[in-house]
Amino acid sequence: MIAERLSFRAAADDLRLAQPALSQQMRKLEGELGVSLFDRSLRPIRLTDAGEHLLPRARSILREIDITVAELKDFSAQPRGRLTVGVMQYLTTLEVPDLLADFSSRFPAVDLGLRVGNTGQLFEELEFGEIDVMICHTDGLESRPDLIIEPMRVEELVFAVSPDHRSAGSATISIEEIADTAQITFREGASSREAMISAFDRKGLKPHIAFESGDMSTAMDLVARGFGVALVPRSVAARDSRVSTLSVAPEPLARHVAFAWRRDRHRSRALEAFRVVTHEAMDIQ
Repeated sequence: MIAERLSFRAAADDLRLAQPALSQQMRKLEGELGVSLFDRSLRPIRLTDAGEHLLPRARSILREIDITVAELKDFSAQPRGRLTVGVMQYLTTLEVPDLLADFSSRFPAVDLGLRVGNTGQLFEELEFGEIDVMICHTDGLESRPDLIIEPMRVEELVFAVSPDHRSAGSATISIEEIADTAQITFREGASSREAMISAFDRKGLKPHIAFESGDMSTAMDLVARGFGVALVPRSVAARDSRVSTLSVAPEPLARHVAFAWRRDRHRSRALEAFRVVTHEAMDIQ
């Protein structure tokens, strides 16, 4: 807290402690370590080199303590405790809201949290313990020994185009045919962006990326207004009457949606319950 606020007084207020007591505790810790963690000659105070070195490790230790406490509480009969789920942004426009509502109604003792991002962002959050499980595209992650991956479905990736696009009446389009068209894509880490770039690379082409979007709805709005085309899951494009969809020819592009969590993490009752509800919602056998 002191490292975040860079003020003993502000940190003491946040912790509801007297400032002298907090200062005394820090002095005691520094005495035991034999180093100063804060430079008190500056205003605001600053972490010393030793303090900068200790901070990420201290945060990691506190995270592990929280995880251990949660695991011990999990030995109770009913699913309870905190469960943070990471999902790809486009899934929030499909079945995820109903899935979360169903889970919360069936397991009210679970403190359910949600993080939304692209596959790259979610994987990073899973590695750092910021989420417990993720529903994302797992292409390229299948060989990771540190992950448990349960396939859910295969999503075809299609080009969404405006109704006045020259190929709007077709069912398919090749990468070569769409190479000169402005691409509307997503930020780095997004699986569909990587799939699009890889498809162009295989043909020796470079896509003309005109727009980068942080969310699916903005990308689809841009497509509908004729600013370019976007490679998106068919499940998303099919719900938008403003655009036409084109499969990639001769070989369609696809991504695998899966349920994934870290192998070295305790498989809590809450996580297992969420897994079961997810499989029911997505009709997975």
